[in-house]
Amino acid sequence: MQSGGNLLNWPEMSAVQYISGTIMMLILILIGVVVFIRVSRRHARDGHWVLLSRHANKRGLRAEQMTVLRSFFYDLDREDSEQVLLNPRRLRALLYRHLESHREIDGDLKVQLMDRLFAEKVYDEAITDVLDLHVGEIGHVSYGREDHLARIMGSKEKSVVLSVPAEKGEGPAPGGDATLYLFRAAGGYRMHGRVTRRWQGGLSFEFNGQVEHFGEEHLMTQLALPVVFEAWGPPGILDDEVIAGDSKLTGMPATESDSETPPNDGAAVEKPERTDEPVHLELHGTTERISDRAFTFVPEHQLATMARTLKQQQLWRTTLQLPGGFVFNCEGRISAYRAKRGITFVFRYIDITENAHRILFSVIKEQGAEREHLL
Repeated sequence: MQSGGNLLNWPEMSAVQYISGTIMMLILILIGVVVFIRVSRRHARDGHWVLLSRHANKRGLRAEQMTVLRSFFYDLDREDSEQVLLNPRRLRALLYRHLESHREIDGDLKVQLMDRLFAEKVYDEAITDVLDLHVGEIGHVSYGREDHLARIMGSKEKSVVLSVPAEKGEGPAPGGDATLYLFRAAGGYRMHGRVTRRWQGGLSFEFNGQVEHFGEEHLMTQLALPVVFEAWGPPGILDDEVIAGDSKLTGMPATESDSETPPNDGAAVEKPERTDEPVHLELHGTTERISDRAFTFVPEHQLATMARTLKQQQLWRTTLQLPGGFVFNCEGRISAYRAKRGITFVFRYIDITENAHRILFSVIKEQGAEREHLL
């Protein structure tokens, strides 16, 4: 009986076993806390990046610029990654320093990134002389083996004074050619010349009169106006093909077809027979973003109705009452794109007169121009 009673007794732990078990438990708890903190911080950083990337998208950054910005953001320490969302000056200073320290990043891309993200005003005039430059503009200067971001401090006759934090001011001014790249609404401009003087943190660039122009930039404004579309031409004339010579818009996803139409809620849509007579269809909506080559709009019709209509008719004539009393008429094409905010409808101008384009461009500037980002 006595031996049977002993089976009910718990085994006693030695002091060494007790201490070892306690230490092991504390270690496991500590590991769990560390993992929890790291995961929480990672989620917080990802959330901060989402906020920054949304702001960058609104400013019209393109894919390659977003890639550079993302790399910069995830290289920041935790404190800085939080501060840059609240302090634009801190963001600008840290990004400037990051770009300056990464020589593998293309200099033109650096200028475009800084300009799109921080420029308070869109300068739309072309650059032909130093008088066209503005104090505070960010550019990119190349001379000898040096290649740096620079800020315009002022100009006199043919000379431009540049702030170049990376400039050490050691030795005489380098000989040979030098270039100064700047970014405007009309695209990039590269001014040629030479560095005539340099000092700690700055230099003087002398312009020789030669300017190269690269690419074209388009402007837009956000403006809600009633718009009417009338069918133009026979239905099915394009067979959902991309119009020859028509280029994709800035910000349009390269993987999406220009002829993409929104879902039609499962309704089967038969292709209409061709006829020589235009169908009398009419669409109504409200514009959202108007650029110098297209505008987005919100239709008054159901999505399924838009799907069936755009299958039937590709070309349209629009009537738009612009501020100032000008009636904008133009033939073009309606396309539907899948964007992050849902289906976006875009009307692209095809047959537009030069006078109409000029008036439209002036209205965009008067209403508050920004770089085109329709999606």
